[in-house]
Amino acid sequence: MSAADIPNLTRLNPSFTADAELGLKKEQSNLQRITWQLTYQPLDAPFDKGHGYDLQQEELEAIRQRLYAGNCLLLVTEDDGCTVGLLEVEPRDWRAVGWIWNILVGSDYRGRGLEQRFIQHAAAWARERGLKALVAETQTSNINACRFYAHTGFVGSGIDDHYYRYCDNPATANDVAIFWYL
Repeated sequence: MSAADIPNLTRLNPSFTADAELGLKKEQSNLQRITWQLTYQPLDAPFDKGHGYDLQQEELEAIRQRLYAGNCLLLVTEDDGCTVGLLEVEPRDWRAVGWIWNILVGSDYRGRGLEQRFIQHAAAWARERGLKALVAETQTSNINACRFYAHTGFVGSGIDDHYYRYCDNPATANDVAIFWYL
């Protein structure tokens, strides 16, 4: 990826629809017992994330900063000069892991193996740097991403029901974060 690719990322269509979600049930009795349970819940009507999932200027600037830092893995995939995929992984040296910021594949290009090739590149890159794992985060409402990570060998390792609660976007305030490790 080069700096010239960054403006083209706005043409990437990362929207998705989902036929199910993972519901969260939490029980807490002080510190005596805290439990979280995720359950697969089919939806009556498909959830449509639409173009609200597009990369915003703030995110594009963060990608630019990670590119200029020079220690991240940033790959784009193109078809006929059009950007159709983005992989972005940053090392978290203090934990010896690679943090996956983005695996985005345009809706018209999903299911062709691009996502799996991105994971293969990320895993090879992490091994070359002596990192012990790759870490990804997604939301319970993005069942497609959850399915993908589970299918590619990631294991669910934690949930955070407050991760999005205080963000500026009220549409995501009720999302629950799931962390995945490979």
